[in-house]
Amino acid sequence: MTATDFTIDDTSDSEGAKSSPRVVERYRAQELTTGYRLQMLFGRVADRVVSAAGVALLFLPFLIGGLLLADIPAKLFDGWTSVESLKPSQWLSRGDLFFTAGIFLLVLLTRRHGGRVAHQALALAWTAAIILTLLMLIYLAPTLQQSDFPNGRYMLGLVSGWYAGAHVAVAIYDLTRGSRWWRPPFLALAGGLGVQSMIYFFVVYAATGAPWVYWVGTNFMLQLVMSVVFVGLYRTLRHSFRPRSGRVSGYGGR
Repeated sequence: MTATDFTIDDTSDSEGAKSSPRVVERYRAQELTTGYRLQMLFGRVADRVVSAAGVALLFLPFLIGGLLLADIPAKLFDGWTSVESLKPSQWLSRGDLFFTAGIFLLVLLTRRHGGRVAHQALALAWTAAIILTLLMLIYLAPTLQQSDFPNGRYMLGLVSGWYAGAHVAVAIYDLTRGSRWWRPPFLALAGGLGVQSMIYFFVVYAATGAPWVYWVGTNFMLQLVMSVVFVGLYRTLRHSFRPRSGRVSGYGGR
């Protein structure tokens, strides 16, 4: 770091006549003290923590709603087929709709705050959701029956699928931003929701005899339709979620 001094050079010229004063600019090195370095570091860390906590707080209601409604079927698309085993309500829940809407919001917040903050916010939100869920189970334990608890395979597929899918969506958006306006959100949602579908259906339904491969394809097609709808919303909302100047390198304000 440097500091600038301005001095007036009032020397005479070669013939002894006094010339007009000249302003001379000199630079001198200024050391960054340990205290100042710590202050800068603390400021950056505090800014990231506050931003990540804010994003996590916005994402958390979608996450909790998704967990609470994960076992309630969504019958919005059952009219697509008359075959009972192929109807989307066999695997699609209202919780899935909450999770999907949460990823839509997360992509917008990634545009605003950058991928690093969004990844940190995801970890914070899932940690808070798991803690709140455990506290709720402890509180309700005396009134719950064994049948009220979901099996471990289902919970593993649900949590791992949505956690990984959200991180993939954030990473793809952060890598592709700067191209045509519609490409980053569409690729992020298609990639993130695709990863979520593969992990969830493979973990929960593989080797069970269920037509899970067909379910994966149908579920992904539904998610692509919702992704296209979101891209339209993204075009409307993107000006309200401009990148923070200095937070997302190279994208200040666009």
